[in-house]
Amino acid sequence: MVGVKEAVQKSAEFATEVLGADRAHDLRVEEVELDEANHRWMVTLSIPSFDAANFLSPEYAKRDYRAFTVNADSGVVLAMRIRELTGAV
Repeated sequence: MVGVKEAVQKSAEFATEVLGADRAHDLRVEEVELDEANHRWMVTLSIPSFDAANFLSPEYAKRDYRAFTVNADSGVVLAMRIRELTGAV
């Protein structure tokens, strides 16, 4: 079984490959959960948003979120989805 660190690493590698190094330059781990019943890791990473205000104040920059599904047996990334935060300001 793939551990949590490897699941996050595989998600980050996938994001960098698909989104490009420029877009995924400041990845942050936000959430990780193991779905034991389906043998999948659910990993949420955030990246800086393209919002123009981010350039003025990068330490308070808005972030976009991506949810990854990783096969817990093989480590293969099965999906990457945009994750919308509910109730976010």
